[in-house]
Amino acid sequence: MSTIQRHRLCPNAPTRLLFAVLLSAALVFIAAGALATVQLQHAWLDPNGEPLPFTVEEEVLEFLATAEVVETVDELRGVTRPRKMLLDNGVLRMHAVFRDLDERRDRRRFRGRTHPVFRDSYQFEVAAYELSRMLGFDAVPPTVLRRVHGTSGSLQAFVEGAFRETDRRDRGLQPPDPVRWNRQWQQMELFDQLVYNLDRNSGNLLIDGDWKIWLIDHTIAFFRYTELEDTTEIVSCERRVWERLRALDRDVMRDRLRPFLLDVEIDGLLARADLIVERLAALIAARGEAAVIWDRDAWADSAQ
Repeated sequence: MSTIQRHRLCPNAPTRLLFAVLLSAALVFIAAGALATVQLQHAWLDPNGEPLPFTVEEEVLEFLATAEVVETVDELRGVTRPRKMLLDNGVLRMHAVFRDLDERRDRRRFRGRTHPVFRDSYQFEVAAYELSRMLGFDAVPPTVLRRVHGTSGSLQAFVEGAFRETDRRDRGLQPPDPVRWNRQWQQMELFDQLVYNLDRNSGNLLIDGDWKIWLIDHTIAFFRYTELEDTTEIVSCERRVWERLRALDRDVMRDRLRPFLLDVEIDGLLARADLIVERLAALIAARGEAAVIWDRDAWADSAQ
């Protein structure tokens, strides 16, 4: 663990008031219907573990985009050197993770394959979040582009109290609801195939206090390939995600992802989305819809 770096800025009252005004104005804009709001399915916590008063996802995004970064708390594990930071808008405080690595290499060998073009970029963090939100996937923490101390990067909400899959295995912990756990795992496999994530490992899979799986660290993803890396990993899908994949508006997706992805990367993503729909449709034809497509509400039933 590296030496803790502190960059505390003691915001004065006018500065605190400015952030509060900005956040309030943004929420009025959202409430007026200018942006499509997404109700939160997860309570975000402050550094003391207390629930923050966010009710829609746009509130979290606005906080990440405007709250002052008052301290670099720690350097977290990972080759991209993510940094945990403390944000403060004068009213609320929240931890977030900042990544700024943005590299491109030609002909790099990774995971047993030589890739003609290899990108390792913080921009993919925001792309993964935006895509998960479009699909109703709800497993990637809210993420925005942000300049911190003069450096561009991605800033992602920190999941307080979560532990890594590595820790779960080391401690021999078992999920209390195996059905829900397996379905979350299957959704992770589908999402990783969609974004062509070659760097999923037990260190970048988080588990919160409710045993919800959170997927982080997508900097090595969104390759240009138009085929799936492994079709056998796709065995089922939550109904909401399945319906959105089938009804995918390609123009809307391009507009949403173009700030973070190259056109050729979006082309690959769309091609893989088509293959996933084909794969699921074939499984439904062979096994029946009930064996392949499941409803999120069934999670609650399985726990009873």
